[in-house]
Amino acid sequence: MRTSLNAIARLATTKGATKRLRREGRIPVTVSARGDVSLHYTVSLKELTDVIHHAGTSALIELKAEGDKDSCLVISRDLQYDAISNKLIHVGFQKLSATEATIAEIRIVLVNEPSDALNGNGTLEHEATFVQVRATPDKLPSHIDVDTSGMVLNSVIHAGDLPTNPNYEIVTPADTVITVLRPTKAELAKVEAVVTEEPAA
Repeated sequence: MRTSLNAIARLATTKGATKRLRREGRIPVTVSARGDVSLHYTVSLKELTDVIHHAGTSALIELKAEGDKDSCLVISRDLQYDAISNKLIHVGFQKLSATEATIAEIRIVLVNEPSDALNGNGTLEHEATFVQVRATPDKLPSHIDVDTSGMVLNSVIHAGDLPTNPNYEIVTPADTVITVLRPTKAELAKVEAVVTEEPAA
């Protein structure tokens, strides 16, 4: 899914100019493309934060610069945050080609809880919330659903277990842990009690 973002060309790059931008609710961004010079803009901090919140850091963005006839398709590659306030202070975008494959981080969504999680015997732990996917921009999924309903206690779903799709390739290492169904302390205690009570052979 694509979203749009308005931008204004930026000329001044002094610290004072950057601070003034932030006071106005805007932050500097750059757009780079292979073989081209980087372009400098400013965007609304609120609008960009909303895009990242709803679509993730790998959102496909149609960046429309004020005064330009056409927009350009970009994806964020370098997000910088203030060390104290943790506010976004700069974003480096990569310009994309509609016909060339790119790699993006895609959100993992766990669906259909396993029975042991529903009845309180286990806790479903979401280890990796994103995977890297290679595809042309129009084929990148907004997210990937992972069905956990068939999991049992101590079972694990790895990146290599995710369903394949002809539109994209998952390039995250296959042994990356996506989710684990761990027994609760109470369930472990019950198992240990049963083992203790079993008579010796």
